[in-house]
Amino acid sequence: MNKWSDTLKLTKLQKWTLNAIVILLALYLPIHYFVILLHAGPVNPISVKAQPYILPYVNTFFQQNWHLFAPTPMTVNFKIYVRAEYKDTSDQQVKQSQWFDVSSSITAKNQETVFSPYNRITRIGTGYVHRLQGGGKDDLSIKLLQKKMETKGDTTLLKKEDETQKDDSREALYRYASSYAKKALGNQQLIKVQFMISVTDTVPYSKRNDKKHKPEKSLKVYEWKKVDEDVIAFP
Repeated sequence: MNKWSDTLKLTKLQKWTLNAIVILLALYLPIHYFVILLHAGPVNPISVKAQPYILPYVNTFFQQNWHLFAPTPMTVNFKIYVRAEYKDTSDQQVKQSQWFDVSSSITAKNQETVFSPYNRITRIGTGYVHRLQGGGKDDLSIKLLQKKMETKGDTTLLKKEDETQKDDSREALYRYASSYAKKALGNQQLIKVQFMISVTDTVPYSKRNDKKHKPEKSLKVYEWKKVDEDVIAFP
């Protein structure tokens, strides 16, 4: 009798849990799809006004943009490089590591299997780089906001939002760099990290068969910063 009673209680608990999940999903999914619709649908006054609330949700969990596709495909490739200053545990000397090609190594890991954390990790990194380069918002939204500011004769708000976005992305990339440095130099005492971004033009379709064509490449090195102790190492 006791066994039957315990089984009955467990069954009721399972049913209650399932019912609770169904109710929560029923409440959450309409809100989620409405937010995604505002973000991905045609730009309108409501979606523009709601951007400060929509972007933190969408960019955190569903970061992407449509620059991969026509009519305005991406025309450059980004790469992230990281190096660190550390105290060598073997001789206690302060040393500087080589530049680690983070983007290539993470992409290679991601290509081994799509069911891995590297899929998300590589998109996070390129997403922050894209935002840091000024492309993290919908182009039409920027134009509408800029037109509104120019109509009022004040572009301060637009510039402030742009600087805030770049500052947030820069800080996120320093955490990204700290996390990778901990993986690459896990047995050393890390002191500072630095990251570099390379921007390489894509090969135009008209030059696809021209082996002598060399895409233009530029590098931007960011200053050293103390390693972030709160992040964990890359998997």
